[in-house]
Amino acid sequence: MHWTLYVSVTLLPLLVLILLEVRRSTSSLEARRKGEQLLLANLTPAQRRQFETCRYFDAVGSATGQQYRIFEGRYQNVFELRDGRRGQGRCFMPAGNLVAGDCMLAQKIAIENYEDEVLRTAVRF
Repeated sequence: MHWTLYVSVTLLPLLVLILLEVRRSTSSLEARRKGEQLLLANLTPAQRRQFETCRYFDAVGSATGQQYRIFEGRYQNVFELRDGRRGQGRCFMPAGNLVAGDCMLAQKIAIENYEDEVLRTAVRF
């Protein structure tokens, strides 16, 4: 009886931590899934095919007509394209702890609608 109580008291906090981690991981996976769904719903058919095949898509800047490639990720994932090749990187992302799909959608919207602001504020790399 005493041994059972000791094991129960000792293992209970560990089991609680494991259950909390499983729950957090499940929530995180669900957030990533929803973020990607939202991204896919807002891509053009060509961008969607490109993303589903290559895990990146191209977007055209609203001010300059410059073509950009947005790779899967949250930051340091946007590059100018020069003759179809990766050129200057542009680092910018929305505020907050967002999943990759949400960040990529914000980057797409910014490039396609507010490129001047992106060029003023993004860090080159």
